[in-house]
Amino acid sequence: MKKEKFNRLLAKCRSPETFRAAYTELYDFFFHRIVLHISYKYKNPYIGEDIAQSFFVKLMQLNITYKIDNPLSWVLTSCDNLAKDYFECDSRNRIMPPQNATDSHSIDPLQKAIFGEYEEKLNRLDPVTREIITMKIFSGYDLKEIADELQITHSSARQKYSRGLKMLK
Repeated sequence: MKKEKFNRLLAKCRSPETFRAAYTELYDFFFHRIVLHISYKYKNPYIGEDIAQSFFVKLMQLNITYKIDNPLSWVLTSCDNLAKDYFECDSRNRIMPPQNATDSHSIDPLQKAIFGEYEEKLNRLDPVTREIITMKIFSGYDLKEIADELQITHSSARQKYSRGLKMLK
């Protein structure tokens, strides 16, 4: 979508008379793109729809008066931020399974089975590889951030991540 049309639709979203048509056009154009982008990025087909819906709810609540130069980039970056908030609760705290998943009543049985299976496989990995995979998958860090935090090279982090994933399969 061209930036002129996108900004015109955003402006129409501010008017009650034209809101519905403009919002529907934005929704129809961006919804599936968001779902595909987020689902691919986070390797989870279900999270994409949740994030797309959250984005459009927030878009409805926003009163954007400035012009967006690159609409697709703005939308996908906004959705990436929503996904990070979803996974990280705004604070880079890792979302991890409970220490003893079998004793937890707050986690459903499917999650217990998934966490139990992968926890066993994760424990077989060396500590650095386990930390890289945990940071990437559960916390949404990118490999450059992981390399900086663990004080290793980017190529080393990428290699350990790739080999670790192969060992988890």
